[in-house]
Amino acid sequence: MSKEGCVDANERIYEELFKRLKSSNLVELAERKGISLCSDDSLLITSFGQCYRVNDGGVAREDGAEAGFKERFAIVNYLLSDGSGEPSGELIPFSRLGGFNLGRQRHDDRSLKLPILAKFGENYPAFAAAAEAIGGVELESASREEHRWRFYAFAKLPITLTFYERDMEFPPDVNVLFDSRALDFIGLSCLGFLPDYFVTALVG
Repeated sequence: MSKEGCVDANERIYEELFKRLKSSNLVELAERKGISLCSDDSLLITSFGQCYRVNDGGVAREDGAEAGFKERFAIVNYLLSDGSGEPSGELIPFSRLGGFNLGRQRHDDRSLKLPILAKFGENYPAFAAAAEAIGGVELESASREEHRWRFYAFAKLPITLTFYERDMEFPPDVNVLFDSRALDFIGLSCLGFLPDYFVTALVG
């Protein structure tokens, strides 16, 4: 399938998901996800530091900029997922979400680590600025060369990234971990999409 064909197919999938969302009980959905339901029956949701309004017209950014397909797709999947309650607090690699699969470790490296290191590996200050721009919060770290950050794809879908600056022995590296309940909150159909959504938000 051509790139254009893939885009069209994904847009059709999104449209079908959005139809499901419009027919959902929004009061129940807002309570389950812990998000705001406005008086005009629109939903307000935050993803990577950006606020979005979801209504019958679609998904729109509150700052007036157009919401891209990845943003819209992730938001609708999150809202439609069955997950409720709170994240587990247990952090695991993406490859272990939904069951361990050795081949997915290569996917972790290719889709998560390599793009981040290509953009920021030798420039931690640039990484820190990009992290803050998408709502990242720096956490306490064990050393000057190790920097831990917490991001929120959504309120109940945290992502932790540890950035290791180059030292005398090792090159720069990153380690990205997800809450073990991420699959509950994003849905199986969107799980493989999650790393790309995060990297696109961070790297641009």
